[in-house]
Amino acid sequence: MLKKLILYTLTWVCSSFNLIPNYTLNYPRNLSLCSTINPYVETTALEISTTYPKLFRIGGNDGTICSEDDVHYGVMYKYSNKTDIIINNILSYYPNNLYNVMLHEIGHSLGLKHSTKAGMMNYTVRKRDGYLLPDPRKLWWSRDDMRGIRKIKKIRESDTRR
Repeated sequence: MLKKLILYTLTWVCSSFNLIPNYTLNYPRNLSLCSTINPYVETTALEISTTYPKLFRIGGNDGTICSEDDVHYGVMYKYSNKTDIIINNILSYYPNNLYNVMLHEIGHSLGLKHSTKAGMMNYTVRKRDGYLLPDPRKLWWSRDDMRGIRKIKKIRESDTRR
């Protein structure tokens, strides 16, 4: 028993994920694509939905994914339990940055806030002299990110049992 308690405590202390408060949703997240979406942004959204089908799918009415020129690299807006993700069109010239920013924003739409540990929810776009630097890496969910997602899913499952 003591061994389990110590292991649980270490897992809790080592986790740094943060959850968006008062935010319930269904899994997978079903986001539709705007009719004016950039084709590169659309292709990346489809790639991510194929990679993580239990967390995110294209189609449905949980929110939208759009692309625009006049936004920060990526932003997620939350309305009740709907979310809109907007990706800056400039990222279509930087495939790995596009993938990483979109996956980061999808993490927000799943209910995750920024993290202090290395991982997708701690991702930032790098710049030098005001110019975007191409990211040589295509990232994925870290263990900490996945702990947060599992925690959200447990919260959601306990809500639906009531």
